[in-house]
Amino acid sequence: MDIDIDSQLNIYRIVQELLSNALKHSKATQVLVMLICIKDQVVLHYEDDGVGFDASHLDQHTMSMGLSGIRERVKALNGKLQIHTAPEKGLKVKIEMEL
Repeated sequence: MDIDIDSQLNIYRIVQELLSNALKHSKATQVLVMLICIKDQVVLHYEDDGVGFDASHLDQHTMSMGLSGIRERVKALNGKLQIHTAPEKGLKVKIEMEL
């Protein structure tokens, strides 16, 4: 599967932002990042065991710049973004992109 350079850069920046957030905010001791390519689909899975946050704060007006940037990059990739979190429950992010 060939992934164009713009998509590669967006995926890289998404992972970079997730890891940056883990270092700055989450107090995670473990982080898992998986990039899975199957046929014409790419799935990025991120998970940490950090402090998490209240998922009700995920609307666009209260979303941090980091998560907002991730949302915009996923949109540019015509992808789907799922975020699962809760206080003291860590963070799970799943991004699916058709290529």
